[in-house]
Amino acid sequence: MNFIKSLDDKVWMTAKARYNASARLNKKHQALTFTISFLSVAQIVLTFCMLVDICFGFPEKVLMFIAMTTSVMILVIANQSALGSLLIESEKLHRFGIKFQSLYEEISLYIKLDKANKSVEEGFQQRYSQLLREADINHLKIDEELVKAERKSFELNPICALWIKFKNLVAIYLSSFLYLAIPLGLLWGASWLK
Repeated sequence: MNFIKSLDDKVWMTAKARYNASARLNKKHQALTFTISFLSVAQIVLTFCMLVDICFGFPEKVLMFIAMTTSVMILVIANQSALGSLLIESEKLHRFGIKFQSLYEEISLYIKLDKANKSVEEGFQQRYSQLLREADINHLKIDEELVKAERKSFELNPICALWIKFKNLVAIYLSSFLYLAIPLGLLWGASWLK
């Protein structure tokens, strides 16, 4: 029965990690979409300010450079991050999460019946292995760590659990933050040149 309980735990962990990965990718997509929108609005405002000759004390060339940098950031986000692929990967991970969850529920029901059957247990192991082979995309280590941070049975200390949750936030929002910070940093740096 230890084998099947261990398999039950592995299947549950895999399912939950896939769900976490799906949620992480959806949030990252939302953050990058917001970033593109924010940078687009900033670019429009900068261009409008230059058109009506409101430069807030900055040389027009500085504002033009920042507007161009903002355009480059938008292109980088749209091309490098491949926003559409984030949603596709998220959907695949969620779909496999559902398959692993279904297997987990079958194994849990089998455990409750308390009837050991070696061939049934081997069948569950084979199905788990087959699902792992079928999955053309995998979750990241942070997704698995997040499962451990959220489940009390892993008995992580609160600082460790908080650190894992922080790393997950970084995985989601760091690129958006950097894309927003670069033009703002250039503007701030240009204020020192006045």
